[in-house]
Amino acid sequence: MDLSRLLSPCMDDDVSDATSTASVSPPSSPVLCPSSPPSSPASIASSSSSSSLRTGKWFYEEEQYALALVECFLLSYFPSLSAGSSLRLFLADKLSCSPMRISKKLSREPLELAGVALPKKLGQQRYLEQPIDTAQRTRTLAHLAQLEATFHRCLAHEHRLASPQEAQKRGMDMHSNAMHRTGYWFREEQVYAWKLIDFFLKGQLRLRKGTTLRAYLAEQLGCSPMRISKKLASGLIGGKTIPKKVGTATYRPQSKHTAEFTQAALKAEAELAAARAACFAFKTNPNAYAEATLRPIATPLLLLRRAAMVEV
Repeated sequence: MDLSRLLSPCMDDDVSDATSTASVSPPSSPVLCPSSPPSSPASIASSSSSSSLRTGKWFYEEEQYALALVECFLLSYFPSLSAGSSLRLFLADKLSCSPMRISKKLSREPLELAGVALPKKLGQQRYLEQPIDTAQRTRTLAHLAQLEATFHRCLAHEHRLASPQEAQKRGMDMHSNAMHRTGYWFREEQVYAWKLIDFFLKGQLRLRKGTTLRAYLAEQLGCSPMRISKKLASGLIGGKTIPKKVGTATYRPQSKHTAEFTQAALKAEAELAAARAACFAFKTNPNAYAEATLRPIATPLLLLRRAAMVEV
């Protein structure tokens, strides 16, 4: 949907969001006045909850959910909101993050959410009460509920990965992998790495948007990110030239909801599976390759010597 046609003229000056905090209450730490009593257990709990607000990168499912929220907000599909409510505070409440994080996202140029270009000054929008299509509202809110459920599943997975137990486990796994994958890059590993890079830059993988190439390669090859950085800095892998600073590239998928993407992703997965099998077959049994490499070649002179030894 073209959201630009839904936008009313933006105000030149930012209006304080304080007028809309009654209808939209994003989680935030309490501000105590000088005359406020000492911190109570409830205020301490509120303060601790504010420290758990989401920060950092936006994952793809979050952007999809945010885009649907913006659309429903501009179409006035939330009767519980009062007129004049701030879109910025509304998004902060729904996405469990601070309004500042929303402001930073909406101030970027070009402004995009889930690959959809958005007009400037979107964060200044206020909620307007206007006539709506009831049937369309029902369908749109049903789709919004699906996106919300997906967002919360990803959020739960993110919290699980951030737990101390998972962090310790990943650290041990990374250390273990780093101990096994160091030093020289053999041919099969470089072929596999090149295919990973190629499909990553083409956007033909089922990865979360924003994943860095360096982290992706380290995970797939089972080695430390530093080893990846050193190899990418050489500018050559598998006999092919790679762009400078390619390790900092972030994943931008093609349209996920097309038959062409699904077909391309399946083809990429098949090629990567074959390359991965060859790569790790070498790693799990390098002696077989070494023996094949060191085995003496049966030259004519060697065959004559063997024949002479048999005759004797």
